[in-house]
Amino acid sequence: MQSVAPMLLVAFAQTACDRYLCRAPPPFTRRNVAPSMGMTAAAERITLSKVNEAAARLHCRLVVDALGPAYKISLEWMAAPDNPDSPELVGFSDGFSQPTGVVHLESIQVRRFTGYYALSRSTRKRYASLMQAENGLGLLLSVAVACWIRERCPFRCSRAQLLAIRDEPRQHATLVRYYRRLGFRPVREVRNGPLKDAFDLITWGGEGTLMELTVDDFLAKWGPAVSQMGQHKHAEATS
Repeated sequence: MQSVAPMLLVAFAQTACDRYLCRAPPPFTRRNVAPSMGMTAAAERITLSKVNEAAARLHCRLVVDALGPAYKISLEWMAAPDNPDSPELVGFSDGFSQPTGVVHLESIQVRRFTGYYALSRSTRKRYASLMQAENGLGLLLSVAVACWIRERCPFRCSRAQLLAIRDEPRQHATLVRYYRRLGFRPVREVRNGPLKDAFDLITWGGEGTLMELTVDDFLAKWGPAVSQMGQHKHAEATS
């Protein structure tokens, strides 16, 4: 099993169409996804329903499939009026909750759109809108997963873990730095060799830094940013 974290985080490799976040973190900036300060947690508490509303403003929708402790959350690009054969898969995250109170974030994958096959003007416009939001799609998906954990996780887990995979030193350092920004903290190193790491190697499928965050803290930090996604464009379209 090849581990490709996370769920909670976002990440987009600019050099590949389909990629795992643990291997290529997204180039988002504090300017375009930073949480809005001054909002009270009670007034702006993010929910899975609100994340779906944000996705709808970006012409997407969330599809949640859960069976017992396992989950898969897909982000789909909704059908265009002139193309009823849609929706298309934009990205997904999967993993499972545990009675230990920790969710194992197995993978999150976000597709990069170019609009190359968009023939009609209206479809090209929709692709353009999705491309503009691409740097936030991984974050939106990650917040959706965190909301699922808080609202529907059968074990009422409060924490989530992922492995910042170590393929090579520079890539690994970038991942650890990126996950720290999101709110993860290192738990321990997982290395090939020591007997004490054997269980982690089997569980995660590779070497790296095991990292953890608190779900409520993550949602408090990034929920407001996701709540505001697409609001400006939506207001323009309805005005």
